[in-house]
Amino acid sequence: MALIEHNNPILHKLNDKLTEESPRPYLGLSQIGNSCHRFLQHYHYWTFTSHHSARLKRLFMVGHDAEDKMIADLKTVGIMVDGQQERIIGSAGHWKGHTDGSGWLDTEASDKFLVEFKTHNDKSFNDLKKKKMKASKPTHYGQMQAYMGYKEYTKGLYMALNKNTSEYYIEWVDFDEDYFKDSKRKEVEVIASDVMLPRIGNDNKTWFECKFCDARKVCFGDKEVVKSCRSCQNVDVLPDGQWACVHNFQSNGILGLTEGMQRSACDNYDLAEMFKEV
Repeated sequence: MALIEHNNPILHKLNDKLTEESPRPYLGLSQIGNSCHRFLQHYHYWTFTSHHSARLKRLFMVGHDAEDKMIADLKTVGIMVDGQQERIIGSAGHWKGHTDGSGWLDTEASDKFLVEFKTHNDKSFNDLKKKKMKASKPTHYGQMQAYMGYKEYTKGLYMALNKNTSEYYIEWVDFDEDYFKDSKRKEVEVIASDVMLPRIGNDNKTWFECKFCDARKVCFGDKEVVKSCRSCQNVDVLPDGQWACVHNFQSNGILGLTEGMQRSACDNYDLAEMFKEV
């Protein structure tokens, strides 16, 4: 069998082929720790698309694929886990999340606690061990606080796997009620504000966090806002994760817009005022 050549089309498809992806229908509670509120708005209103390589998409799945093994290993030290992918509903149904699981000690009368699994490369893992989770991975901390708050847990177990060495890191996380309350205020602000919230950093596209942001070009006016019902002036954000358009109600008598309807804007599309000023 011949060797696969450098830049072979097979390798290109397996590693480098890009797929265009739109944001999910809801804001993930895994994002609540993101320090840029403006990015969360762009995500909420579907103003941009992302391009992910086949290799990167496989990498995203590594953590998911490792969870069963991590659960099995916890069991060997007396920590049981169930409730994987339990859905958590945040503010107005526009924020949602799915837990990695709930744990308990294999003893009588043990209170349940949140369990969160993450995988890291060697550099990230070592930084985590040095700084601890809250400082090293603030988005993971925010995600855990949100889940603990909505599930009314007082503790969480953060378990990290070093993908390079298979070493584990474990940290107990206490529920922070003040942080959770601030997070819920942030949830409401992102979905309810009718103006764009301030950018992170120095309000310049050269800011280091902006350089790697999927919404960067739209945020700074270098690319047009993606056309959908969500970025239209005629749309309203409703409770229970719903969206409504006055034109749709007039023509169809249907208040709520399905996800498919939202992604294909109608002839009455008018870019929302909040996106007209960069």
